[in-house]
Amino acid sequence: MLKSKDSPNKTIRMELPNNRYKERPDIALAVQQIGEIKREKDRIKSKTDDQIAKLLLDLQNEMDPLDLKIQHLVSGIKFYVDHHLEELFPNPEYKTCKLATGTLKLRKVPPSVKTRGTAKFYEKVLTDNNLLEKFNNLVN
Repeated sequence: MLKSKDSPNKTIRMELPNNRYKERPDIALAVQQIGEIKREKDRIKSKTDDQIAKLLLDLQNEMDPLDLKIQHLVSGIKFYVDHHLEELFPNPEYKTCKLATGTLKLRKVPPSVKTRGTAKFYEKVLTDNNLLEKFNNLVN
């Protein structure tokens, strides 16, 4: 009995050939069998990867129209909220409007991305890749 590497609780029952080799040709045959088994594993993995890729493509094709509908509805909601802020958010301290089917949350600050890098860090990265000199030549 063998235990699978991937799942320690799963036991695989199979007949295994004798692995007590007595001569050099036996070892050569065993190495050949290892190569054949590995090729079979690769073939099975490739076949499964192809099936997964097809499933993912089919999923994406089904999801795209739904994502488009969601984007369309969200843009309509945003347009309405932009034109009815006073009605939806009468108290400036409360930035949440509760509806029967969900909530709208007002965000006054535009979305942003912050980096922790400093000018010195960026200068080092650009210098290490010889890009700082090229950038300075381009700007000047």
